[in-house]
Amino acid sequence: MLKRMFTLGEFWESSSELVHAMTSNPPSSPKPRIFFEFGSGKANITKEILRFMSEKDFLWTYEIDEKRFKNYVLPIQDERLVKKLKGAHEIEEEVLSDLENKVFLIVSSLPYTLMSAKVEKKIIEKSYRILKPGGELRWWRYFVRTGSNRTKRTMYEKGLEEFKPPIHTREYGIGATVYFFRKPFYY
Repeated sequence: MLKRMFTLGEFWESSSELVHAMTSNPPSSPKPRIFFEFGSGKANITKEILRFMSEKDFLWTYEIDEKRFKNYVLPIQDERLVKKLKGAHEIEEEVLSDLENKVFLIVSSLPYTLMSAKVEKKIIEKSYRILKPGGELRWWRYFVRTGSNRTKRTMYEKGLEEFKPPIHTREYGIGATVYFFRKPFYY
């Protein structure tokens, strides 16, 4: 268990409530939509996103762990799913350029709790670049509810204050906080 926590950031499988919070009410459009997922893990969120997508929409999913990719992502047979065995920090420049301002929703279950602030900021900035105006980035972090972790959470959230638009939070389940922002229509 400890090895999985430090290599994948996994404490326990996401609750259905958290999966719902991460995928509910995506931005709508009569035109085809593009969605991204970082850290597909056991593909619970992947399957949920595919469930609400139209036949014309696409989902790009990135998973860095080869075992999870082979066991959970590769077996999904859906032409709308673009599967990448890569980390979010490895998105190719041509993908960023091609999809700039076109992505409706990015859902991330990356282990930000275990990442440096520098790496996390880089991923958030790349995400912001590909989001279309009105698109959303949603991610979560686990914070155990102790005195020192409350201080870490406060420090973490203060570090997010520099982002425009403002980043909002919602708490779900035991220690999971969902962070999200919507790219403004005019910037």
